[in-house]
Amino acid sequence: MRNRTLHTQVRARLARGALPRGPGRKTYAGLADGPLCDCCGAPIIGADVQYEVDFADGPCGDRIRSLMMHRECHEVWMEESGSLRASAVSPRPELGDTAGCDRMVNSD
Repeated sequence: MRNRTLHTQVRARLARGALPRGPGRKTYAGLADGPLCDCCGAPIIGADVQYEVDFADGPCGDRIRSLMMHRECHEVWMEESGSLRASAVSPRPELGDTAGCDRMVNSD
């Protein structure tokens, strides 16, 4: 069973908008190079696998925001963002209000 504290922490960050809901535009995995995990706040170091998840950001979705996560944190984030998406009364859209935008970013 996964760490309940991690699930609670990720769920709270999703609820207050500190983490976007998954799955993101693109996801990369590789060797850790020391960033802080956006889910748990601990450094991603040593033999850890580092996940980088890219999202469209900005009022028109024309900028890229990258999140860094441990492998386990990525799995918990995917689980929790899916469960929140299914149960949310009014989900927070990833791009927000796009009024006045000339174009939207293509989500390959």
